Amino acid sequence: MARGDYRYSGTSVQVRVFPDRIEVISPGGLPEGVTTKNIGAKSARRNEIVADMFARMDVVEKAGTGIFRIREAMKDVGLRAPQFEDIDNFFKIILFRPKGVFGDVRDNVRDNVREQLTNGQRAVLEAIAKNIQITTKELAAKQGVTERTIHRAVEKLKLAGFIRRVGSDKSGHWEIE
Repeated sequence: MARGDYRYSGTSVQVRVFPDRIEVISPGGLPEGVTTKNIGAKSARRNEIVADMFARMDVVEKAGTGIFRIREAMKDVGLRAPQFEDIDNFFKIILFRPKGVFGDVRDNVRDNVREQLTNGQRAVLEAIAKNIQITTKELAAKQGVTERTIHRAVEKLKLAGFIRRVGSDKSGHWEIE
């Protein structure tokens, strides 16, 4: 297959999302004459017909400006410059994310869910925080409710990411997330 040939069979564009970055991997590598060092300063159309069609439909701004606009947008919001890699007929761009995005979102969701917890669910969470070995039977007796009620509360707390069970029901323990 020729360098820069995007008609690679058995693969497609991949987008991978990580807490600190987003990676976009495209089959075909960079077009002939374009390298990771001159990308943005030099551009090449892969398909003249498709490029012309998009230009006539007025859905592209200006050929060859995309990398410049990405770099400027990242700089404008205080993020690291994108990183480019050309590996074995694949092209990868890494877009760095702000620090703490996932943690902030998770904390906001958890705070919203915490506000919606019933008094019984809060009591279960507090009891587990005090004794990570506590059983559902002990929780039920302590709360004065059925074990089924405790199971429902525990399931809600597990789904919301507040607690998780480590090990078996008999010899395991709870972890507060």
